[in-house]
Amino acid sequence: MSVLKRKGREKGRSRIYTETPEKNRLESLRNEKNRKRELQKAKQHAKELKTAKNLLGLTEPKKKKRVTSLPSEIDSDSSQDEVVMTSDSEDIEMPSESEEEVINEEPVNPEHINIGDFLLIKFEKKKL
Repeated sequence: MSVLKRKGREKGRSRIYTETPEKNRLESLRNEKNRKRELQKAKQHAKELKTAKNLLGLTEPKKKKRVTSLPSEIDSDSSQDEVVMTSDSEDIEMPSESEEEVINEEPVNPEHINIGDFLLIKFEKKKL
C-alpha cells in the first residue's frame, strides 16, 4: 500500500508593505478588480431593469422594416419587381431622385457588365 502525501501550504515571505512599489502595485491591482466588479454589477442591474420594463410593457417595441414590391414600369413584359425598403423611423434618409433614376433604368446589357460590378437580382417565389 502506498501512502499519499499531502502537499502542505507553500511557504511565503513575511513582508510589511509600506510605501513601496510593491504596495502600490498591489493597491492598483485591488482597485482595478473592484472597478471591474462595480462595472459588472452596474451592467447586471441595467440588464435586470431592461428585462423588468419589457415584462411590464413600459418600453416601445423596436420598429421593423417593411419590404414592399413595386411593379417595374420600364419592362412590363418581364415579371421583375423592384424591392423598396421602408421604415417607420424618421432617421433613415430616402434616396434622392438621381439615385431613384439609377434604380429605375432599363435592365443592364450583359455586354456592359465589368468585372467587379455588383448586380442586384430578384428571383420570383415558387408557385405551389
